[in-house]
Amino acid sequence: MYKTPWPILRPAQVGLGLLALAVFLIWPARADVSTPVGEPLVCACCSEEGEWYEMRQPLDSSQRAELERMRFSATANTYQTAADDSELATSYALTQRRSGLRWELRFRDEQGKTGTLSFTLPMSMISFGTDLHDSPPGGTGPSLYKEWRFSGAAQVTGIFKKGTTRPTQYRLILQGRGNRCPMMEDFQNWTLQLTSGRVSYSFYGSMSKPE
Repeated sequence: MYKTPWPILRPAQVGLGLLALAVFLIWPARADVSTPVGEPLVCACCSEEGEWYEMRQPLDSSQRAELERMRFSATANTYQTAADDSELATSYALTQRRSGLRWELRFRDEQGKTGTLSFTLPMSMISFGTDLHDSPPGGTGPSLYKEWRFSGAAQVTGIFKKGTTRPTQYRLILQGRGNRCPMMEDFQNWTLQLTSGRVSYSFYGSMSKPE
């Protein structure tokens, strides 16, 4: 009588064996499926070490909202070199009025002499930022030195009219430190340049707390 080299299994034993094999084959697949796959996070505000940029860009809604919060401090200082032959005072009391993108700045010295500068912010600006390599690593990246620059035609009165023979051009530069997000809290200082032919003035000052 021929004897098989394998043991004869009863039906119940066959069923248990197949069940064990199925569990063995399925378990790794189920374990892989349940493991979350990490995806890289996008950080819109993050800056990078060694970063440098300078670009002209449209004035978007978020930047316009931040500019609405901007407030100049109450004093404007006059930038002068030793070679300047200007009759301007060294500092002025500064007040501002705004209606959307239309701005008016009023300067008044201690003698009561005044001048106003009116202009409309353009629909685009130059955005500049650079890593000065003086920030510790970590967080959202280094604190960049940043500028927002605006320029265009201006209307002037009072002390700014003297000597002007051509239309006046202005350039307003907001200066600060921070990441790439448009936050007015990042800007602490401003510079304002006015030119009309050979006549030029330059003022600077600080920012008040944004509203």
